[in-house]
Parts: sequence; structure tokens; C-alpha cells
Amino acid sequence: MACRGIAKGNVVQLEEGTSLPEGTEVIVQVQETKRGSPEAILAVMRGLPEIDPIKIDELERFIEAGKLPVRLENVFEQQRA
Repeated sequence: MACRGIAKGNVVQLEEGTSLPEGTEVIVQVQETKRGSPEAILAVMRGLPEIDPIKIDELERFIEAGKLPVRLENVFEQQRA
């Protein structure tokens, strides 16, 4: 059986949906990935922290409330007196 995971310090976090019984002995084989490779990008994305959806909604409300109106006139072409 082969499982994928991400090392965080001395702990390996397995991919979502993968579980092993407590106390299972495992052998870890390190697979080096090149920077910028698809594997490296996926590894980083899998390691991102989970964000509370309520916090996301709050951030989007703050962004919406802070938007300024769009100015359609060109500020550099003002008429001179």
C-alpha cells in the first residue's frame, strides 16, 4: 500500500481521505520535487491551512464596503483657465 502526504516537522500528514490504524508502522520514502514543478505546487496547496468560511465572508464584506467609486473622467486632462 502506498500513501501520499506532506511532512510537517517530524509528522507526516496523509492526504485527505487516507487513514491508518493508530500505531501502524510505516516506512517513509522521501520524494524530492523540483521548485515550480506541478508536484511542488500541489504539495504547497495541500499544506495550506483551513480557513473558517465565516472569516472569508467577513473579509469579502469588508472589501466590498471599502471599494471606492470609479472615476470615469481623466484627471490628467483637466481644462486650464
